[in-house]
Amino acid sequence: MYYGLFKKIKDELAKCLKIESEISSVKNVSGGCINQCFEFVFAEKKFFLKINSIRKFPGMFAAEEKGLRLLTNASPLRVPLPLINGESGDHQYLVLSYLEKSLADENYFSLLGNGLALLHKNSSADFGLDLDNFIGALPQKNSSYLTFTDFFIHNRIEFQLKMAVNSHRLEKKWARNAEVLFSELPAIIPSEKPALLHGDLWSGNVMCTVNGPAVFDPAVYYGHRESDIAMTLLFGGFPASFYNAYENEFPLQKNWKERTEIFNLYPLLVHLNLFGAAYLSQIESCLRKFS
Repeated sequence: MYYGLFKKIKDELAKCLKIESEISSVKNVSGGCINQCFEFVFAEKKFFLKINSIRKFPGMFAAEEKGLRLLTNASPLRVPLPLINGESGDHQYLVLSYLEKSLADENYFSLLGNGLALLHKNSSADFGLDLDNFIGALPQKNSSYLTFTDFFIHNRIEFQLKMAVNSHRLEKKWARNAEVLFSELPAIIPSEKPALLHGDLWSGNVMCTVNGPAVFDPAVYYGHRESDIAMTLLFGGFPASFYNAYENEFPLQKNWKERTEIFNLYPLLVHLNLFGAAYLSQIESCLRKFS
C-alpha cells in the first residue's frame, strides 16, 4: 500500500544518516485511531514511522517534531528523536528514532518523577507556544498570554467547551457555570512561572526503555506545571514514588491535589469531544461547584 512512500523514506533516511542501505523489514504496529504506525529496519537499525491524513490533521507532525525537539534536551527523560517529517500525496509522515522497551525496575517511577520535575524547570516569558498543535485528534490552541488563567480560559476551556456545546455533547447551561469558574480562577490557581509541559501525560505516553524512562506523543506548550501532574492522576495515577521524587526535586505548592479537578477539566472536555458521554459526569461534577 505504501510502497512509493517507503521508497521515498528510504532515500531521505539515507541522505539524513549519510548511509546507503535498504529497508530490510517492515512491521505494522498499533498506532491508535489517528496514525498508522510501523517499525522498520534500515541499515540494521530500527526506526519508528507514523503516517496519517494531511487533510484531517494538517501540520500535526510538524508540530509534533517541534515539541519533541523542545523536550529532547530539557531533562534526562528519553524522547524519540524526529529524523524526517514530510508529505506524500494525501499522507504526511514522521520518522523517529526507535525506543527499545524494557521492564520497569524499582527505580523507574522515581526517575520518571525526577525527570518531569527537571523538565518543568525549563521556562519561557509567556504561557503558550509559537505554534498551535494537537491534543489527540483535536487542534490545541497555544496563543501566548502573560497569565496562566487567561491562557487556560481562552486556549483550553472556552475552545473545548464551545465545541462540546455546539455538538450537543454538553448542555449550554454548563457554560454559565464555567463563567463563574473563570471569575474565580485567579484566586484558586497559584502563580507560577511558565513551565515546559509534556501536555498529554498519562500512562500510555510513558514507558521504560533500556536507557531509562521515556516520554512520547506530547502536546507540548509552556503552561502551569500542575497541568501535567493533574493529568497523571486522571486515569488511575502513578505510584507514590513518582510524586515523591517530583516534589523532592521541585516541590509543588500547598493543596495541589485539591486543584487537580480544575486542571483536568481540559483533558476531560477533550475526551468528551473525542469519545462522548462517558466523561460527562466528571465534567458536570466539577462545574456544578461553580454556580
